[in-house]
Amino acid sequence: MSTGTNFEQFEQKLNRLVTAFGQRLAEFKQPGYAEVQLRDDFLSSFFRALWWDMETRYSKRTKWKLHVFGKICYAARLGADLFIACHLRVIRLLDYWREAGVRVEVHDETGYWGSRSREMLVSEVASYCAYLQSMGVPVES
Repeated sequence: MSTGTNFEQFEQKLNRLVTAFGQRLAEFKQPGYAEVQLRDDFLSSFFRALWWDMETRYSKRTKWKLHVFGKICYAARLGADLFIACHLRVIRLLDYWREAGVRVEVHDETGYWGSRSREMLVSEVASYCAYLQSMGVPVES
C-alpha cells in the first residue's frame, strides 16, 4: 500500500472521529454523561488512531484525570502534510472539548495552540523534518 493511500485512510478515519465527536457534543455536555463513558465512546479510539499513549488516573480531588502524551516531532517522519493535517484536527478536537466545559491544558511544541499561526506551524514542522533527516531518519516528502 502506498504512503498516499495510508494518509488518505488515516485522514478519513480521523475526520470521521472528529465529526462524530462534534455531532455528539450536546450529548457529552449533559450533566449525567460520565467522563469515563466519554473515554469508552470516543477518546480511546481517537488516541489509538494517533498512536498516542493514554493514561487515566483517579483522584479524590478531581475525580478523573485523563493524561495523553504524543511526541509530535516524530510524526513528521510521515511527511509535513500529514503532520499538519493531524495537528490541526487535534487542535479542533481540543477546541470542542474546551467548548464542552472540559478543562484542557495543552503543551504544544509547535506554538500553534496559543498562536493559531499556520505559518508558525509550517515552519516548526519543516524544522522537525530537517532535524529528523539530520539524524538519518527517513522522512516522507
